[in-house]
Amino acid sequence: MQRFLPVLLCALLSAPLPVNAAHRQHGAHVHGVATLTVALEDHQLDVEFESPAINLLGFEHAPRDEQQRRAVRQAAQRLREPSALFAFTEAAHCVSVGTKVNSALLETPEDKQDGDDGEHHHADFNAVYGFRCEQPQALRSVAVHLFKQFGGIRKINAQWLTATAQNASVLTPGEYRITLQ
Repeated sequence: MQRFLPVLLCALLSAPLPVNAAHRQHGAHVHGVATLTVALEDHQLDVEFESPAINLLGFEHAPRDEQQRRAVRQAAQRLREPSALFAFTEAAHCVSVGTKVNSALLETPEDKQDGDDGEHHHADFNAVYGFRCEQPQALRSVAVHLFKQFGGIRKINAQWLTATAQNASVLTPGEYRITLQ
């Protein structure tokens, strides 16, 4: 999973993108907007999701009370459940082989650096998912259910790369499917 994503990101960022996805190259932190990168190489399907914390939590500062700490833990737990977030063409037989979720908001007091006051302005969540697809040639689409899980997401700038196609589009709650071919 880790070997392919840097190559994918370099390929996607250096390739011409449709006008509606060109702003993704700048990595802007925009409330309501998230990014998704999908890469299929042989039987390995890698998905990377990035979002401002406010889209997932309703806030993006360090949690200030138990209710906010619980919200951070719950968001991370939902991100760790790829079967609730993504659905693939059934014939491709894709199964999860790994998930990693990161956010400065998940740090414990022991994780803090000296001089860190615990406030993280514009905090983000990043999740990386690995899947193994037994029939990758049958993978036609990816349904993205992040909108159902996190009401603060209004659109997702998606990019994808397969052996035969490379493209980008904007996903919305009404248009949440990536067509890979």
